[in-house]
Amino acid sequence: MIYFSIKDLESFSGIKAHTIRTWEQRFSFLQPKRSEGLRRTYDGDELKLILDISFLNRNGYKVSHIARMDKEEMDALFLGLCDLNHMQEKAINELICCMVVMDIEGFNRVLQSCETAWGINVTLNEVVLPFLQKTGLLHQKDQKNYDAHLLLVEQSLKQKIILGIEQATAKKYGQTALFYLCKKKSETELLYLQYELKMAGFSVFYISSPVVFNQLCAIADVIKPTYIITSSGGRSQQVDTENFINYLKGHLPQTFFLNLENKGVLPFQNDLQTAKEHFRMEARAITTGS
Repeated sequence: MIYFSIKDLESFSGIKAHTIRTWEQRFSFLQPKRSEGLRRTYDGDELKLILDISFLNRNGYKVSHIARMDKEEMDALFLGLCDLNHMQEKAINELICCMVVMDIEGFNRVLQSCETAWGINVTLNEVVLPFLQKTGLLHQKDQKNYDAHLLLVEQSLKQKIILGIEQATAKKYGQTALFYLCKKKSETELLYLQYELKMAGFSVFYISSPVVFNQLCAIADVIKPTYIITSSGGRSQQVDTENFINYLKGHLPQTFFLNLENKGVLPFQNDLQTAKEHFRMEARAITTGS
């Protein structure tokens, strides 16, 4: 059985860890076990419960009232919360719960029902992106005890993102972005940013296969992209990245380089939201001529 930390519960539910601790002291619905290091650990049922409670609490129900409810009463409240924002949050929570029990068929059903109801773009922006943020798939820095669970569902997420990329239409702004992949686990992050840029009107090119320095230089020389984006890490890979940046300075000085892995690489920091906002600003400036 997989167990989650209180930090995991905070990421999944949006409820601060100190608030969860307070709830544990005041109510009996959470009874975490303790690890050998005396850290709180929660099972999948407790995770689902905290998602349900946080959902109801955000929609006006006091935790003291929720704590006295049985499952049937809580389910009745869920049925009454059915506007668009409620349904999207429910979908995100359902994806998390399916991921936890490795129910890939259920996971795919949730994604498909969202796409059928709201279309691929709303599904990606309002359901898939929050899921990626809550589970850490956008910024995989530390190893998680549920990495295997994420690996199982990641392919389904990639397929939806690729569908969004295929349906988006690039506008003739003269702005191009070249993506290349260094670390396999970073592909979801690169794919999602590729989707964002194409939706913003950029022409995008993506190299998913391993690429060597000379090949990358040759491609960049032909495409002459406005932006080159990767996510590289590790000492040996970093040397290649530095060499490539030096090559760009000499051959394509107008090209911007974005490394989503490391801070301080020109011209962005390791922040997907900052990168997205920058690209959107660029697209607006091109569109308006400002």
